Amino acid sequence: MERLPDVKDAVKRGKARKIEAVAESLFQKATSGGNVVAAIFFLKAQAGWKDDGSSHEEPQPLTINLVQPDGTTRELQPIDDKARAVAEAE
Repeated sequence: MERLPDVKDAVKRGKARKIEAVAESLFQKATSGGNVVAAIFFLKAQAGWKDDGSSHEEPQPLTINLVQPDGTTRELQPIDDKARAVAEAE
């Protein structure tokens, strides 16, 4: 029975190593692998982010740049509600 504390300590150390390995892997995926889910999870767990469904900012316009075959870029302009109504009426 004396060895039981040693076994418990070994299990705790092993568990801590596994958690550390998973945390490091998650961090790498979140910061360099382009894994959006990992990044969101990391920020929720470590930075206190919450998913309450509300938005604190006004929506920003989306800018899309198309790269042409010759290497030049062309910016697509957003369609406002009035232009959309005209396009749908045609």
